[in-house]
Amino acid sequence: MLKALLSELPVSLATDWKCWNMSVCIAGIANSGERLVLVSDKKAAFGDFSADGAVKKDAPLAFGYAIQFAGNDVAHAGAIIRRAKKKLFEIKPDGERLPPDEVAECVYRECQVELGRIQEARVLKKHGYSSQVFRKSGKDICSDSVFFDIHSELEKTKLSLDFLIAGFDQENEAHIRFTNSVTPPHDYDSLGLWAIGKGQHSALSSLSHAIEYLAMSQHADAEMVLYHLLSAKFMAESATDVGKATSTLVLGGKEAPRYLFIDGDDYVRKEWLKSGAPRVPKKLIPEIKALLATGAQLLNGDYLQSITKYSPSAKKIFNIIQARKTTPSTSQKSAGQQ
Repeated sequence: MLKALLSELPVSLATDWKCWNMSVCIAGIANSGERLVLVSDKKAAFGDFSADGAVKKDAPLAFGYAIQFAGNDVAHAGAIIRRAKKKLFEIKPDGERLPPDEVAECVYRECQVELGRIQEARVLKKHGYSSQVFRKSGKDICSDSVFFDIHSELEKTKLSLDFLIAGFDQENEAHIRFTNSVTPPHDYDSLGLWAIGKGQHSALSSLSHAIEYLAMSQHADAEMVLYHLLSAKFMAESATDVGKATSTLVLGGKEAPRYLFIDGDDYVRKEWLKSGAPRVPKKLIPEIKALLATGAQLLNGDYLQSITKYSPSAKKIFNIIQARKTTPSTSQKSAGQQ
C-alpha cells in the first residue's frame, strides 16, 4: 500500500531546490491508536543561506490536536493556524473534542482563504479588482482576453504550504490528516503514518522498509514507532537541505505530552549510525523510553540522575541541582559565623 502511494508522489525537480524552507515532518500512530508520534526537522533556508534549529514546525492546534507544516511559504503558516484555532473554538467553545475530519476541513478552508488573499494582493489589485468583485463580475467587466490573462495569473499563484493534523477524537482514538490550499483533507488513519516536506520521499521510503521488514506498525509501542520515525528523519537528511536538529513529540489522549530529552535525538542518532541502520538496536528501545520526559521531570533529580549515562545535558543539570543542595545559603553562613 505504501509503495503504491510513493509511486504517486511527484518527482523532485532541480528547480524545487531553491526553496525558502526545506524540511521534513512525519506523524505516526502507535499503541493501536492510543498514542501519536510526531518528528520534524528545524531547519529554515533563506535563498543562499540557511539556519538549522531556527524553526519549530509542530504546534498545538485545539482540542487534543497538533499540527505540523512544511513548504516554501511558511511565513503564512502562523496566520492560517491562528484563524483555524479561532474558528474551532467558535464551533466548540466548551472545549469538547471535534471529529478529525471537521478539524482538518477547518484548516483546509483557512488555507484557501490565505491563497485568496495572496492572489488578490499579487494579481487582482494591480488590475483594480478585489477577489469578491472579480468572482462575481469578472466575466462581465473584462474582455475575454483580459479575463483569460488574469485567470492564468491566478492559476500560477500558489501557496506552497502543506499541513499534517494529528490528534485524538472524542473516543481518544488517534487520527492523521493531510491538507493544503488545493487538496481537501486526506485520511491516513489506515496507513497509520504520513510525511510532508522536501524529505518526504526519503522518509516514506525508510518507513516502507520498516513496515515490510522490521515489523513496524501502528500497533507497536510509541518508543518503537518513535525510533522508526527518527530513523526515517535521519534518512531524509540526505535530501536537499533537511536539517539535523530534531523536534519530537509523543501524545496520548489522556496523557501529558512527552519529548525526547534535550540531546536525546543525538544519542539515538549515534546508536543508529553505529548499529541501527537499517536494523533496530534492541537495547535502544528501553533507552528511548527512559529519555522521554514530561515537563515535570525536566528538573527532577532522580529522573535526571537515571539518564546521565545517555545525556550530557542531564548530567550537567543534575550536577547543578546537587551543587545547590550542598552549598550553604547566606543565612546559614551568617548563623555559623555568629
